[in-house]
Amino acid sequence: MNDPKIVYFMDNHPFPFPEEIAQKWVQQELDLTREIFAAFAEDHWRPAKGSPLKVIRETIDSEGANKRDVYVGDVDLRHGTWWSERLTPVQDHWEEWRDKERVFSIGAALKPQYHGRGIGSTAMDVLFNQWGIPIIGCTEVRAGTYTSNVRSLRVWEKLGFVRAPGIPETTVIVQKEKIGGEEGRVEKQCTLIWSLP
Repeated sequence: MNDPKIVYFMDNHPFPFPEEIAQKWVQQELDLTREIFAAFAEDHWRPAKGSPLKVIRETIDSEGANKRDVYVGDVDLRHGTWWSERLTPVQDHWEEWRDKERVFSIGAALKPQYHGRGIGSTAMDVLFNQWGIPIIGCTEVRAGTYTSNVRSLRVWEKLGFVRAPGIPETTVIVQKEKIGGEEGRVEKQCTLIWSLP
């Protein structure tokens, strides 16, 4: 994702995104997906180590009867190693197999021409409600976004996320290359949280 309109909202991604880091990321994602599907082949479904649901694509007609895939964006749900402690209590009625210790992180990024069409909301709903909760076994999930990113805030709220109590908003200085060389644009970032009832 080297589009300034997208990376602007991704404070933990360098811009431009170096090719070697992108290749390493793609390989890591492929390795994880293979590992997940290998576990499925051995009839080990839950809890899954992660999600193979990553890339959103559009299949379009090409020359003749051929079709080709166009990258639309990606979604991600993974163990958020940067959060060491849960903020929500573990419930006694949760199934035994569920992950009661780890905190998960969720996020999405779409190419600008696909914004406002419900694609991100739908993809996040599928990832979260049809994979994260029933297959990975998530019991606490967090998402971060700039407070100015109203669309992102709406997606999280529709999924049942609320502003995380006890985690104050942080100030982020946006990398000047992401905004055409302007110096020091400041954004407020908030953390939203969801917990299994």
